[in-house]
Amino acid sequence: MVESGRVRQTSVAGQSDEHVIETVLAPASLAVSEPVDFVALGSFFRRHWLLILGLSIVSGAGAYGLSHFVPKVYRAYVLLAPVSPDGSSGSPLKSLASRYGSLAGLAGINLDAGGYATATVVAMLQSRRFIEQFIADNNLLPVLFSNRWDTAMSRWKGSDARPPPSLEDGYEVFSKRVLTVTEDRKTNLITLQIDWLDGGLASVWANTLVARVNATTRALAIENANRSIEYLNLELRGTESVELRQSIFSLLQSQMDKRMMASTRPEFAFTVIDPAQPPNRRRYVKPNRVRFALFGLAVGALLGIGVAAFRDGRATQGPK
Repeated sequence: MVESGRVRQTSVAGQSDEHVIETVLAPASLAVSEPVDFVALGSFFRRHWLLILGLSIVSGAGAYGLSHFVPKVYRAYVLLAPVSPDGSSGSPLKSLASRYGSLAGLAGINLDAGGYATATVVAMLQSRRFIEQFIADNNLLPVLFSNRWDTAMSRWKGSDARPPPSLEDGYEVFSKRVLTVTEDRKTNLITLQIDWLDGGLASVWANTLVARVNATTRALAIENANRSIEYLNLELRGTESVELRQSIFSLLQSQMDKRMMASTRPEFAFTVIDPAQPPNRRRYVKPNRVRFALFGLAVGALLGIGVAAFRDGRATQGPK
């Protein structure tokens, strides 16, 4: 006897083992999924096309109308070119780095032309400390959480049990929903993008962020150069070796050059190629009303198919 789901290699008189196995496996090979009955499917849609189409149109129109009640989000962006240190072969600072690099390293002095690596500046621009300071200096918490701010009373809504938004909350909203920084690997250009409900405010924030990161990197470069100059002056006073004094003088000159460039170059980290402009009131990025309508059409079509299948099921069962 052959049991379901099992293969027995039982020797039978007049039959080989292979024949027995093929005979046992034959019913299992017939257990395949039935092909789709396109004729029945076409008949289903012919009977219910009006219902499906009607629900799709109603749902699509409803979704499109609903999109008019969704707040509009505008986008402002700044196109930036990173300012890198002068790396040409004839650079005086590069020549100094090759000659006195070990001495400068021992003193903790950087002989680059004063700029910062692009990745460092981008990371600074997106850092928690930088964004929280930007929010605090511009009092943006009431703007970012306007639904919780009582403009008339100039205070936060709600009871004392619910604490007001913190700078950390503001950072989470700003970094995830408002600010986007992207880098084009081919051109090395940076795009700083701000998405907000007010297009004019978005452009102001974008330009202000670029100005702040340039000012921050300038201040750091000047501070580092001043610290290096102070250290080198102390070393110079206690050094009698003529050769070592010449080396220190060269390092002093390089740090003074760095301080001069940082003091006289406003666009220290990024050069603004295309500043942010307030977008046209009709050029919003969200909501995408076409997507709303397409989503509504799809939901309506699925709903129509479900209703039609339910009707067919009821008709097949007949009256109870």
